Amino acid sequence: MKKIAMGIALVLAVQSTIAAPIYKSLDVVYNDIKLTVDGEEFILQDAYGTTIEPFVIDGMSYVPIEAMAAAFGRGILWDDATKTIHLVDGNVGEVVNLSDIPKTSFAGREAVYPIVGTVTDPTGAEHTSGLIFTGDGEGKSIVDIATYPLNGKYFMLSGVAFLPAALDIAGYVNSAPNSNVSGYTNLADIKIYGDGILLKEIPSLTRADVVNFEVNVSGVKELRIEIRAYGSAVFSNVVGLTDLLLYK
Repeated sequence: MKKIAMGIALVLAVQSTIAAPIYKSLDVVYNDIKLTVDGEEFILQDAYGTTIEPFVIDGMSYVPIEAMAAAFGRGILWDDATKTIHLVDGNVGEVVNLSDIPKTSFAGREAVYPIVGTVTDPTGAEHTSGLIFTGDGEGKSIVDIATYPLNGKYFMLSGVAFLPAALDIAGYVNSAPNSNVSGYTNLADIKIYGDGILLKEIPSLTRADVVNFEVNVSGVKELRIEIRAYGSAVFSNVVGLTDLLLYK
């Protein structure tokens, strides 16, 4: 049995809050641990084909998640913006930003902007990709609707939803939307449809919320995003959908 002390970087994240890495020195025990899947020995390997040995910390066995995912035919997605590991069906191919796909149509009071710049969420984290929906609201009467052609090419959409605390993006002049000033957006409903079928709903999003989401879009030819922001008829309502990634 070999016992090795090693440093492991642990990255902690709650929703889209990006915490600084925490470094700890841990005693890691390697004891020639083997893994079998359905009775057959499975050789764990990393992305480069190097054999990986499971190890033990404080009596608990640890196995690299990428190697385990491969053992069960799953894929791994790493979202650096939210420091989130996604386990998905099948192998992961190309990853595309939804904001890079030209929208088919838009209906609403103002516009939808691709993020070229930075958008700050309620936790203070900055996001540099995705979409900003704007509209001057008048309560529930106006819904912003944007459609995008997926053409059945993707199997999953992931992203982050929030009401921005601040933004600095090309084409939009309001740098401090959704403030506590009376009349600004304080609530929004988000619905995501695939070929007319509701796939995901995020109701009653408030200024304090940051919501990470995933949507199964397998076979979807047209994606439709509906945003209903509640606010005043005077000030623009702004809703952010950031880090919108499509997986092939």
